[in-house]
Amino acid sequence: MSVTSLLDTNTEFREIIKEHLPKKEQFRTNRGDKAFSKSYELLAPNNLNNRFYSTLVGTAFDYAARFIVARYACVNHDEESGITSDATSDLNSIHGFSYVKQTLEKKDGGTYQKLYDRYVNAIACVKIYFKRPDLDHGVLVEACCFLARMEQIYRSGGIMPRKGYESLLEKEPQEVYDDLKRLCDVFFETFITSGIVHDGSKVVFNPTFGKVSTLIDGADADIYIDGVLYDFKAAKESRYRWQEVAQIYVYYLLDCLEKISVGNDSQTAVTGKIHSIALYKARFGVIESFDIRKIDREDLIDTLVKLKDYLCTVEMRMKRPERTESMDTQTAIAAEITADVAEIRHSYMQAGMMAEVNDVKIRSWVDSLYNA
Repeated sequence: MSVTSLLDTNTEFREIIKEHLPKKEQFRTNRGDKAFSKSYELLAPNNLNNRFYSTLVGTAFDYAARFIVARYACVNHDEESGITSDATSDLNSIHGFSYVKQTLEKKDGGTYQKLYDRYVNAIACVKIYFKRPDLDHGVLVEACCFLARMEQIYRSGGIMPRKGYESLLEKEPQEVYDDLKRLCDVFFETFITSGIVHDGSKVVFNPTFGKVSTLIDGADADIYIDGVLYDFKAAKESRYRWQEVAQIYVYYLLDCLEKISVGNDSQTAVTGKIHSIALYKARFGVIESFDIRKIDREDLIDTLVKLKDYLCTVEMRMKRPERTESMDTQTAIAAEITADVAEIRHSYMQAGMMAEVNDVKIRSWVDSLYNA
């Protein structure tokens, strides 16, 4: 289950995260405005009347922002290495396209080939953008919308578009491209012109948090840039929403637990220190950031201990033997009872990916964080 789903449906998880959640007043903005203010200047108004297109633009913007960052974080690097290579690898869109391949390749080879060509051309467009400094980010708009369409198929579990796969060959309405272009313009000014992203910036796209992520549906954030973990929001609203703050805060906590668990051998994609978490409000060009050091030391320890205990329980449940057709009733019940007893006795502390995370180790790690 995803972080957002857990926050919505799991009372225990929600209470752990909300107890010491960063408050509205603790955030600062890049422009000096009061964080989450209703008076933000709207730089990229959403003029789309169709909710589907608004969602599409939000997903397409994540791709475009990723590619813009990649280009300007490695100006002097080879195109096929480092950040630009990372930016076009393991995209959710390719997982969506795999559904298209499974469904269409044999059934309708002609449509499949056209969609394949369009996907290849979209990635080629991005790579050309990386190599050609004379090209504006506007060239990414159509390609990113197509990649967003593929990602939507992936997130739906392979459900075919309502108008059929042939509809994916059609261009989006011009208003969609115009809206995405405005968001890209604002992003460029906020992150590139300002110097937040520069040649040599340490960047990680869609950072995950090692084995701990597997306990929460492969949790991943939008991007990590020079010590800041970002989540991008393209919604019209600027108000404080605890769910949005909780989501990015959970990512930070997972990063802490992974690093506490395995130390220098951490498999978290964020190898450097996270000093801030931030929401980027794309339509306003505002970064709302929270300095991690503002968390009370004891509050952070308390949250990490409780989250660790919760994840240990999740891990134990994942290890329960599945009941199969070959199991007789007595064997199945015995296996279930054994698992329940083990959980009650907290035997999960004896093994598993969370085994190395104990309360003493959490306190020691947090102390070193604050004393650094």
